Amino acid sequence: MRTTEGPSWLLDLTPTGARLLDGPATADARLYGPASDLLLTLYGRLPLDRVGTEGADTVLRHFLDWPPLG
Repeated sequence: MRTTEGPSWLLDLTPTGARLLDGPATADARLYGPASDLLLTLYGRLPLDRVGTEGADTVLRHFLDWPPLG
């Protein structure tokens, strides 16, 4: 994830949880935008199309469950 107004960070998302990666690494997908929008998207309060995305959309949708099921 990359905030538009500050630093960026890289999370490794797995079925068992997430961990912050240090140092250079590659990503299958990225989110970017204002930090508040990124957090709201991660918590399911904003739709994925409200933030910028790069890479594998299927990866993002898998971990974020967008569109919501039901």
